[in-house]
Amino acid sequence: DLKDRKRPSELRRITSSVKYAGGKVASTSEALKYTLFHIFGKADRPEASRIALLLTASEEPPPMARSIVRYVQGLKKKKVIVIPVGLGPHASLKQIRLIEKQAPENKAYLLSGVNELEQRRDEILGYLCDLVPDIPVATIPSQIVQVTMSPQLLASPTSLHSRHMILDVVFVLEGSDRIGEANFNKSKEFMEQVIQRMDVSQGSIHISIIQYSYTVTVEFSFNETQSKRHILEK
Repeated sequence: DLKDRKRPSELRRITSSVKYAGGKVASTSEALKYTLFHIFGKADRPEASRIALLLTASEEPPPMARSIVRYVQGLKKKKVIVIPVGLGPHASLKQIRLIEKQAPENKAYLLSGVNELEQRRDEILGYLCDLVPDIPVATIPSQIVQVTMSPQLLASPTSLHSRHMILDVVFVLEGSDRIGEANFNKSKEFMEQVIQRMDVSQGSIHISIIQYSYTVTVEFSFNETQSKRHILEK
């Protein structure tokens, strides 16, 4: 059932099937272009907050990199917040800062390498969650409140609302030679841990995963069954 929440085992299957691609050059602009036109260009939930989490480990060659601003501006127009995470000494500080300054909500994280992902995970996830407004899940209709209830029940905010996020999030993972297979697998583990902490279901959080080097590979799209077990086990 599409409305079922995905169990962690389902999400693990999908993330574990993401295989390192390799490639001499990582084209961040191609990844952003694909995210703009093919991921969020086809997303059909106008009510959802939109976030692209970009894990980048190298610098795109200058002639190709000229398009980065254009695509990040395009994502901004589609209300997509871009969070670039620079991994290690070869990540381009200039290109990451360029992405960050295109919109006030865009926030860059600069890490010494993939080994720092785990210790910064909660900080990154916390910022991501802060961007998404709370949606009241259920509100007791006023006529029902007239029924005799204990004052404690009426006063309890948790009986009226619970935290519920409507969010479309795409993980954009660099898979070039510069990051290497071992470090790519660590960035994949980070993605798994973030997804584990999300309520992935048809009516809540939707996940998309793309890997990029010179070209872009879609590992999982918004069109597929959205449940945690399905994604982590694919």
